[in-house]
Amino acid sequence: MCYLSVIAVLTGLFAEMPVPPELRQAFHQRNDYRSISMSFVISEVEHGGAEKIRHFEALAVREDLMLVDRGDADGIRLHRDLEERRPALGVYGACHPQYHLFRREPLETWSRYDGPGWVGLAEGGISAIHEDPRFIGVAPWSAQNLSPSEQLDRLMRLDVRKWEVEHRGNLLAVIGWLSRDDSSGYAYEWLLDPSADMAIVEVATIKKSAEIRRSILARHEYQKVGENWWPKRSFITNYGRGIRRTVEYSDVKINDKNHPRSLTPESMGVPLGAVVRVAGAGTGGERRYAGSGRTMSPEEFERKRSSLDLSAYERYQEAQRVMGPGYYPSWWEDSSGRLGVKDVEAKPDSWEVYVRRWKLRHTEKSSHPLGWRQIHAADSALKDCRRRARNLVDSGGDSDTAKLNEQIARIFEELKQRLGVILTTEQQSTESTGRAASKAGD
Repeated sequence: MCYLSVIAVLTGLFAEMPVPPELRQAFHQRNDYRSISMSFVISEVEHGGAEKIRHFEALAVREDLMLVDRGDADGIRLHRDLEERRPALGVYGACHPQYHLFRREPLETWSRYDGPGWVGLAEGGISAIHEDPRFIGVAPWSAQNLSPSEQLDRLMRLDVRKWEVEHRGNLLAVIGWLSRDDSSGYAYEWLLDPSADMAIVEVATIKKSAEIRRSILARHEYQKVGENWWPKRSFITNYGRGIRRTVEYSDVKINDKNHPRSLTPESMGVPLGAVVRVAGAGTGGERRYAGSGRTMSPEEFERKRSSLDLSAYERYQEAQRVMGPGYYPSWWEDSSGRLGVKDVEAKPDSWEVYVRRWKLRHTEKSSHPLGWRQIHAADSALKDCRRRARNLVDSGGDSDTAKLNEQIARIFEELKQRLGVILTTEQQSTESTGRAASKAGD
């Protein structure tokens, strides 16, 4: 072996030596499988403001990741600035799911937007700011746009002057003191659970001056999924600008037999022939989807059209047409009067959703929005009616289930009447006019 080769090997060995194997194992276990799918909900609160909730689905195969953003609990995906925390209703696509596919080989981002019926492609990079759910709250640095291997590489390249490993009860603490020109000292700390495959339980920073100041950045609660450990709930206590986040995971499946072997635009429902708009390509950036992650020019598509099976694309186009522009959620003009809440009359626990949507319906994009006194009156009516309905259920009510449901339904009708009384004459008139216009356009 030549001298330069020996130096290269030794340099590689010593580059990895400082990172304790327990911490490397902790990072590896977040991606030590072929594929993983899950649903997760992110709740954010900034400076004591209103809570913002977003629902996601994720499917990861090795380095690649597909994310589906389904919006908040009412199906509204877009929001205004962080201070107002109010939905940007009336905007194209505000209430449609959004799909993103991040592929590493080739390096590109695919995006699908329901309603418009076209697909976006950004070549040569991961264009959208996102967080891979496999690494939320795992490290003190930002997880945005980093793949699993890039996360591990970031760990291996940390400029650490000293690593410490110590037992703390049943947990293991791994501390890396950074090589900063700071006599007081600054460190990253991970608490690991050896009984759960070195799962990362807590991430913190340590600043050592006159006294040691330890700041917790994230905490994780775990669940067993098959032979793997995966977070059930994560608490991010300091997510930039004072934002606190809670992430709850559900429906986690690892190496499921139904998972695809690779992720392509087909994985997010893109059919052969779909219009693809390439970012940064200007007026010549419109292409057609050719399958398996490939595109073709409009001219090539026209030449091949007669030989292509475009039945899936035709169904896709019709589905997009029916879906409409997505200005408002599907429940906005629910003719049943349930605001999209199934069997709401018999389910007191769903009345809060109903009243929240009722307030949205009479506040956003309304010429006569609800005032704070009206909102307070709506909340009071909800609290009273739901309490009485729950008391009926808890006490056993009438032994006749049908009769019990009838009693609960009567309370719900009272709730609707009390909400109606809250509205002013102008608000009632606006509601009637809006519904009539909606029906006329159907």
